[in-house]
Amino acid sequence: MKQPTPTEDESRERVEAHAEMFRERLLAVESGLWNTQAAIAALFISAASVMASFGDVPRWALLAIMGSASAVLLLLHLNYRARRAMYRFLGRPPPDEVWTSQQAFARYMQTAAGEDAKHKAAQKSCEHREMACDGLLFVAVLLLAFCVYSAGRHV
Repeated sequence: MKQPTPTEDESRERVEAHAEMFRERLLAVESGLWNTQAAIAALFISAASVMASFGDVPRWALLAIMGSASAVLLLLHLNYRARRAMYRFLGRPPPDEVWTSQQAFARYMQTAAGEDAKHKAAQKSCEHREMACDGLLFVAVLLLAFCVYSAGRHV
């Protein structure tokens, strides 16, 4: 038996529901990534603090670990602020006059288009900051390994 063909409206609803599901998953994964990067950065700061007690570890390396981990935390903070600004705009209802005045509607749509462009640029910046965080964490790993090696040579 042949299935009935969905109407165009039903098809659009299905596609939009599917897209919404993936947007929600993206946000969950993105938030998880940022939380993981922040936790790793905090661990590096803690490890550098412990290594400082060994005394024979190069101070410049410990400062570089703490600096790179702190930079990661700052970049992640900027990502969270960018997301918050986007959702603050998206969650704000349009003014009442938008529904009664063509001019107000046109101004609102122009503002919304500008905000959309701004948030797309902010998304690109978030992606660049994520990559910078990965690079900074990699540098911190190398520096921590160097510190452990340096401390081990003096034992």
